[in-house]
Amino acid sequence: IHDAAFLAALEILKEKIPEEFQKSKEFLEELKMFSYLRKTNVFDYEQKFTHRFSYDFEKLIDSNFSEYPIKLKNSINVEFFADEKQKIMIKEKIEENGSDVNGIGKILSKMLGNMLQRKVKFDSRAMKENILENTLIIISSDNGPVLNDGYYDDAVEKIGNHTPSGVLRGGKYSLYEAGTRVPFISYWKGVTPSKVSNKLISQIDLFNSLSTIIGSEIKTSDSNDLSQLLLNGDGNEREKLILEASGKTALKYKNWIFIPPYKGKAVSKYTNVELGRSNSYQLYNLKNDPTQRENLIDQEKEKLIELQEIYNKIINN
Repeated sequence: IHDAAFLAALEILKEKIPEEFQKSKEFLEELKMFSYLRKTNVFDYEQKFTHRFSYDFEKLIDSNFSEYPIKLKNSINVEFFADEKQKIMIKEKIEENGSDVNGIGKILSKMLGNMLQRKVKFDSRAMKENILENTLIIISSDNGPVLNDGYYDDAVEKIGNHTPSGVLRGGKYSLYEAGTRVPFISYWKGVTPSKVSNKLISQIDLFNSLSTIIGSEIKTSDSNDLSQLLLNGDGNEREKLILEASGKTALKYKNWIFIPPYKGKAVSKYTNVELGRSNSYQLYNLKNDPTQRENLIDQEKEKLIELQEIYNKIINN
């Protein structure tokens, strides 16, 4: 991901501002290596790495990526290693999820991102050629909120009274609503009305929906055509959806959530997020209980059996 993002960013810089690309070429190569070593440090925390740099990237970090680093008169040897807190965090994440945590992409994304934001302005061609009138813009997220899962950006210290997940339970890595229910905005100038919809759509549905909008006959079996929901905020919605978090799955069916039993910690010690795991089945009615605090497996036994059958049918297909 680092390599692909870096190459894509270089191409943008090269095309938009070639003089900046030539000026920054040496620096960007070092930045790529610095970012790689920081990432490797997170994954292989038993080793130490050293590399010689002509730019002072440690000072760059101290300045919170707000300054363009100046080339040093004498190159310096930078040592990379993980502290004890990182080692504990990585061990816990592997135990929880069965896989390594995401590498630190902070240096690459923040530094290079800030540079492009300063240099590459919004293309005015979009206004002049009425591109906005012919473009459907979709904004969403890949998961719910988390304050710290390896990115040390003072989110925990500066959160104040803000609650990123609102009334929803859980967060990133969780089967509860705050882990899988994410923001979703569709905008097409002159087409989409200004309104809020509570209807269910998945990012999986984008393929068939966009296919219909552009008049294509290409469709997939797992995507629903919810084009009217994208364009008008109304129309059909998805009836059922398999949720996934850290390799564990659950079922969302209309206003119901069904979660099978799963072994493991109920709360992530590192992120302090409820993961949605329990030794027993979980059944929630989101219409009456959006916070998912009342497990209805004893009160709604018929609904539990119904959703379990739907879940098994989808999972086993």
